Amino acid sequence: MKKFTFLIPVYNDWKSLQILLEDIEQKLKMLDDKFEIIILNDFSTQECDISVKKFQKIQQIKIVNFKKNVGSQRAIAIGLKYIIQNNKNNENEAIIIMDSDGQDDPGILSKIIEINKKFPDEVITINRTRRKEPIWFKILYELHYYALILFTGHKVRYGHYGLISTDKIKKLLLTGNLWAAYPAAVSKSFKKTYKIFHERKQRYAGNTKMNLYKLFIHSLRVFSVFKYKIFTFSLLYSLILTVLVPNFYFFIFLLAIGNFLIFLDSYNNKKKYEDSFNSIIGKIDIIK
Repeated sequence: MKKFTFLIPVYNDWKSLQILLEDIEQKLKMLDDKFEIIILNDFSTQECDISVKKFQKIQQIKIVNFKKNVGSQRAIAIGLKYIIQNNKNNENEAIIIMDSDGQDDPGILSKIIEINKKFPDEVITINRTRRKEPIWFKILYELHYYALILFTGHKVRYGHYGLISTDKIKKLLLTGNLWAAYPAAVSKSFKKTYKIFHERKQRYAGNTKMNLYKLFIHSLRVFSVFKYKIFTFSLLYSLILTVLVPNFYFFIFLLAIGNFLIFLDSYNNKKKYEDSFNSIIGKIDIIK
């Protein structure tokens, strides 16, 4: 029997979380392993409203309440560090990270768990095949994806849905990259992952909180993880442009501004990660 811990960030999306928990309970019925859930309450302004009376497979549900809102990516970083600090027996547990809104399909949980049992040393990532977002988001996401390849060589077409073991988390915690973006930190730290290709589902309820500004900030944080590679490629592309396209300085200027923002964001990420952990976690509620 193996222990699996779900790590789920939530901000006011309690209705969707209730549906997700019921769906997880249903999908785990045929499995004999031990399951626990840690909910990361990212300083929600609405009261927690979930019922767990009928749950049998999920043995414990814990809510870690934050003292301020940090966003889902940073909530995950704090949650992973919390798990490591409370892993008193130093057991190598498997952590399944999911969104609370239903876009991360619980229907493939049995497949994720089966793969983990066969390949316990692999980090599992869910690579998105189709997305349900608006067309403007899809276009900008594709630009982000190919720009990342162009300047780093890394193909990161997955979010934080997937599985990682506690021994791998310790490696991620050695740098501030996890505070920037979990997918980028995984891509940089591990040369390969076990990839599952699956579509991203629609939300259970409500509307997405993603907007143009948040997408830009997320993209900047992802790029900050690879700052030295991006700086090297920027120099190379600038040199090529200078030779092949004389007086084409505007693009070089944009590269310089971009690199400045990336290095500045990276510096802030590491400083905030070191300073913030103990000041963000508040009351811990065990509801089952």
